[in-house]
Amino acid sequence: MKLLTHCTMKKILLVLTALMLALSCSKEGANPEIVISSPTNNAVGKDGGTVTLSFSSAIEWTATSSATWCTLSASKGDGGNSLSIKVTCAKNETYDSRTATVTIKSGGTVAKSITIEQDAKDGLIVSSNRMDLNNDAQQITITLQKNVEYTYTINGEWITPVTASSVETKALSNETLKFNVAENTTYDNREGSITFKSAKGDLSSTVTIYQSQVNAIIISKKDVAIDATEQVLNVAIKTNVDFEVSIPEDAKSWISVASTKALVDKTVTLSIKENELADERKASITIKDSKTQASDILNITQNGRDGVIILGEKTAEVEASAGSQEITVFHSEAIAAECEETWVTVSVVESPNESTTKYKITWVANDESLEREAKILFKETKPEGRIDTFTLKQKGAKGFLSATTPGLYNLESEEAEYTYSKYEHLLVIAPAVSAAKGYFRLVQNKENAFLSVENIPDMAGLAAESTVELQIVQNITTRMQYSHKRVFTVAKISENLVWLKSESDNIGLVIQMK
Repeated sequence: MKLLTHCTMKKILLVLTALMLALSCSKEGANPEIVISSPTNNAVGKDGGTVTLSFSSAIEWTATSSATWCTLSASKGDGGNSLSIKVTCAKNETYDSRTATVTIKSGGTVAKSITIEQDAKDGLIVSSNRMDLNNDAQQITITLQKNVEYTYTINGEWITPVTASSVETKALSNETLKFNVAENTTYDNREGSITFKSAKGDLSSTVTIYQSQVNAIIISKKDVAIDATEQVLNVAIKTNVDFEVSIPEDAKSWISVASTKALVDKTVTLSIKENELADERKASITIKDSKTQASDILNITQNGRDGVIILGEKTAEVEASAGSQEITVFHSEAIAAECEETWVTVSVVESPNESTTKYKITWVANDESLEREAKILFKETKPEGRIDTFTLKQKGAKGFLSATTPGLYNLESEEAEYTYSKYEHLLVIAPAVSAAKGYFRLVQNKENAFLSVENIPDMAGLAAESTVELQIVQNITTRMQYSHKRVFTVAKISENLVWLKSESDNIGLVIQMK
């Protein structure tokens, strides 16, 4: 093998250097131009999508997007003749259309831009989905925000369109629509609606309209006449509201609410007391809604009582002394007064009219110790006539003493206090403790059960510890009594009082000396 000479080696090195310089000059002098073969303006629908960009670049390239919703499948690469990147666009959730720019650069100096345009989201929006109206005739306004063509339908013949006006905005146009709502003259509330639909039929918005009814309380029979008897009055009412019953103060003594039944057809039950007077009486009952002005009035007229009526109190209690009293009697027929007791007389004072008579009842003094009673009958003179009765009770002339302070009394005490009550002569007492002589407890008088003493002797001249025999009459009731003799011991004599005691049955008497 031949050895290369120094000269030959030098030639080879010169050739290699020339080749490298040639290659280097060829790369640096390449054309950096970018050729876009895809459209420079691209449209994407509102729901998003992908656009493919085709281009060529002699050298390395880079790509960028101006919007975050627009992303690239690659952001750089080597040069080539058939290059592409994918641009992915997200769904547009706004009511604005939007634009993004994709920029491709070659060698960092030459740039080409591609525009991506995306449609806005379709909008058809009403200002309010519900309207609550009173029953008056009125005009309503609905503001509609939209960026699509639309139509509307009305459910409810009582709703009619008036006018519409539009105001364009950047995204949606505001359209104001007016509708007339007729007066609701019925007793039921009603519901209607206006539905807006896009021309494509993919969007809709509905406004529901609620209109209240005429609030009413209707009493079926407003004027009622009833007789004087106690009774229950059922009042039929038609109403569509909650209500309350208002009774005048001067009628509450004879009218009250018994119950109510909350139905569509409602019933108020009133309790009516008997009219014990001859004159008729009237009341106006208001039935009203507690929240609105709805109301109605029931007029009640109750007739006066028919027959015989004693006006005022029908019983009188009088003292033992003689006296008289006048009473007035109403009567629809002729009447007469009757009384079986001889100590009572009845006379006519005057008759102001044919249905009213004033009587005078006169009684004599009661000298007996027992109370007595008389019945005066005012009776229609016709057969089986109606009757009203007046009762007169007269106190007896003799009876019990009562102490001012019920309790224990010491017969030896000069401080024992007593006062006269309706009885004047007799006090019944019993020993508080049977073993303690001289102590007595007051026994209160009981109606129709008492003791009396007949033929009281003259007590003057009696001395302490002397005895006296008395005839005791014990009345159990007004129809039952028994009489017996009993021996009493004089326990004490104080001023005009004689204190007697009976050890056998623990009864003590205080007799007032004449």
